[in-house]
Amino acid sequence: MISLELIRLLRHIRNAGTLSQAAAQSGKAASALTYQVDKYEDSLGITLLQPHGRTIRLTEAAMHICEMGADILNSVDSLEAQALAIGTGVEPRIRLAVDTWVSTDAVMSVISDFLAEYPQVELQIEHQALQGTWDALTTQRVDLIVGAIAPKPAGSGVQTLPLGKTERVLAISPDHYLAKRGALLTDEDLEAARWVVIKDSSSMSPKRDLLPTTPQSVILVDSLEAKLAAQIQGLGIGFLPPQVAKSMVLKGQLVEIKLDSRPPDIEMLLAWRTDSRGQGLIRLIDMFSTADLLPQH
Repeated sequence: MISLELIRLLRHIRNAGTLSQAAAQSGKAASALTYQVDKYEDSLGITLLQPHGRTIRLTEAAMHICEMGADILNSVDSLEAQALAIGTGVEPRIRLAVDTWVSTDAVMSVISDFLAEYPQVELQIEHQALQGTWDALTTQRVDLIVGAIAPKPAGSGVQTLPLGKTERVLAISPDHYLAKRGALLTDEDLEAARWVVIKDSSSMSPKRDLLPTTPQSVILVDSLEAKLAAQIQGLGIGFLPPQVAKSMVLKGQLVEIKLDSRPPDIEMLLAWRTDSRGQGLIRLIDMFSTADLLPQH
């Protein structure tokens, strides 16, 4: 029988890379982990570990258990939190997905106030981009999205509150050739330029981008920090949150560029599943809904 223990064990080995590395990380002998896996191999009648050069790695069947088991573990964690929330009123943990566009400082300010009221609640925070936030919520990897980009997925069993709309500021290196044009940029200028873009972290939903055009060249990065560094180096152009662009412009590291037609603002949401009922989550939603998470230009 495939148990939660087996799923966790195989995922630990997979994430570590090899059996020996997994054993070292868990403070156990490799033989102890092998013995655990051997028992499951005998029970299931399949091979879960195989030699790979001088190391031992997971078989294709074991990797399949890892992949499919992720949703099972998420569902069990969610069920545990819901049961505790029903029994005690307060869930033991709350998992958040924060969009890369949202101010980290503003989020942490809310978190600080929340923990002053609920010090016993464990918070798990991850960053996602674009449709990746919705993926995390609908697959029960997280309980709350801060900065989900509208609209919400149809028929998703999700509730939302508006956080507001935020501008997109085109800011580029002073040394970039477009910074020296001295005129409003046209669609043709934007198409010809290389863009630095935070890639959509979704692995399930159709991917989105918020570009005003289809550029000939793109650099994809996975964080706002990497995007900012690339633009400061003059590797490409791109939109930035207003507060980030303003700070870099004041430091002389970037210059703001005006466009022939202003791009539409981004509508951002708080989002959570309709089956969530813990007091901690309810309070956190209330605190985020009144916080200034999207400062304007």
